[in-house]
Amino acid sequence: MPLLESKIANLEEVNVNLNKIDSLRSSQVTMYKDALEVERKNLTSLKKSLKTTKVIASSTTLASIILALVCILR
Repeated sequence: MPLLESKIANLEEVNVNLNKIDSLRSSQVTMYKDALEVERKNLTSLKKSLKTTKVIASSTTLASIILALVCILR
């Protein structure tokens, strides 16, 4: 019986350790998920910024062309 009790104690210890590992992995998954969400928001913001910059650049180019035409036609 002592051998059986020893094996049961070892299995209980292994179970406790596995639960700790599962908890750590769960925390890591949550941390990575949060980090990915932040990166997704950053990329979305960057995409909006690039779109705005493209519109401004197009508008500036168009304004330059119109100004050049006005100067030429004067």
